Amino acid sequence: MIKRFKLFNWILGIFLVLFIFLTSFYVLTMMMVRLSLVEFFFKVLPQEKLRGVNILAVGIDATRNVKRSDTIIVFHLDPDKNRIGVISIPRDTRVNVEGHGYTKINHSYAYGGIDLLRGTVSNLLSIPIDYYVKLDLSGVSSLVDELGGLNVNVNKDLYYRDQAGDLYINLKKGKQHLDGSKAVQYLRFRHDDQGDIGRIKRQQQFIYVMANKVTSAGKLLELPLLIKRISKLIETDLKTKEMINVAFQFSEAFGAKNIQKGTIPGAITLIDNLSYWQPNITAIDKMVEKIIFGFDDHTMKVDTKVATVDKAASKEPRRKVTMKEVSRVADQTDISKESISSVELKVEVLNGFGLKGEAQRTARFLKKHGFSVAKYANAGSFSYDDTLIVDWKGNLDKIVTLANFLEIDPANIIVYDRPEKPLDVTIVIGKNWLELKERINSEQKDSQ
Repeated sequence: MIKRFKLFNWILGIFLVLFIFLTSFYVLTMMMVRLSLVEFFFKVLPQEKLRGVNILAVGIDATRNVKRSDTIIVFHLDPDKNRIGVISIPRDTRVNVEGHGYTKINHSYAYGGIDLLRGTVSNLLSIPIDYYVKLDLSGVSSLVDELGGLNVNVNKDLYYRDQAGDLYINLKKGKQHLDGSKAVQYLRFRHDDQGDIGRIKRQQQFIYVMANKVTSAGKLLELPLLIKRISKLIETDLKTKEMINVAFQFSEAFGAKNIQKGTIPGAITLIDNLSYWQPNITAIDKMVEKIIFGFDDHTMKVDTKVATVDKAASKEPRRKVTMKEVSRVADQTDISKESISSVELKVEVLNGFGLKGEAQRTARFLKKHGFSVAKYANAGSFSYDDTLIVDWKGNLDKIVTLANFLEIDPANIIVYDRPEKPLDVTIVIGKNWLELKERINSEQKDSQ
C-alpha cells in the first residue's frame, strides 16, 4: 500500500513538472510570436540607452494637395537625468533656408524634403539632429484609434470650416474622448487670436496625454507590439529596437514627471505683407541650454567688468557680446541694412566725446531712419573713443542689426538684463562717431 502511494506521488510529480514546463513553453512561444524574436530578446535582455540624442518629429499636413511640415518638434533624451526636453518650432518661423534665403521654416520641407528641414532645424537650434520621425495626420488618426482614443480637456470651443481646403473642425469645450478623426481636428485648429502658438500648446498637451497612455502600466507590456504597428504608420531612421528603447525612456521620464518643454521665443512680424514668427536667436540659445542641455540660469550667467553709462546699474550683472553670439544672429537673422526699417527700438543717445550739439544731431539722424528716440543728453564722461551700444533688455537680434547699420563693432555692444527699464538701447557716441556717420551717409548716396 505504501509503495503504491509513493509510486502515485512520483507519477503526479512528473506530470506537474511536465505541465509547468509545457505551460511556460507555450507562454514564451506566444510572446515570441506576438513580439517577434528580436523584440522578445529586447524585452528580456538589458539594452544600452540612447544618450544625449536629439530627435526631430515632423507632422505633415496634405491639405490642398500641398504637403507642409505643420508640426515641428525636437525631443532630447537625457537618460542620465531621467529627463526629456521638448522644443516646438512654429511653422511660420522665419529662418535662413540653404539655397532659398529667408523664408518660413515649413517651406524647407516643401523645397527639399526631410533632409533640408533637418538641416534647417539643426542650424536654427545650433544642435545636431540625430534621428527623425515623420508622421502625416492620417497616421495620427490611425495611431489614436489604435490606442482606443484619448481623453483630452478642450479648453474652449473650436470651430472652423474651410470647404476649399476640405477642413472641418467642431469640438466643444470640456473633457472629450477623442477618436482619431477628432484628434486630427484638435491638432489642426489655429484659427483664433493665438494662431500657431495656441496650436503648439494644444499639440504639446496632446503629446503629453498620448505619451501618458502609451506608457501607462496597462500598456507597457504591449509596448513592443504597439511600436511594431506604429512603425507602419511613420517614416523614421530609428530602428525598431531603438524605437522601443526611446519609448521606455519616455516612460521613465514621464513616471518621474521630468519633462521640460518650450516654444521657440519670438514675435509676430509683417515683412512684405507676409506674417512671420521672427525668432529671437539669443533667447533660443538660452532655451536650448536649459531644455536640451539641462543647464540652469546660474550655470549660464557670465559676468564681465565693463564700463557703463548707467550709475544705477553699475553693480548689476553685465557682459560683452561674444563673436559666437554675433555669428549665430548673423547666420539666422536678416541683419542687412535694408532690414533696419523693421527694427523697433526705443533709443537714448548720449554724447560721450564732447562735441557740442552732437547728441541732438545724432538723435535727428536716427529719427530720420525710423527710430524712436526717447531722449538725448551728455554722458557722464567725454572720454569715449569708440561708440558703444548698451542693450538693456537682451534684444541682441535687433541690436546686432542696429550695430551693422551704424557700422559699430559688435565688440562694443554691452548687454544687461533689465526688462523693467523704459529704454531698449542707449547709444553712447564716441570720437569715432563722425567717421561712422560719414560712412553711413556715403553708402546711402552710392545706393541711390
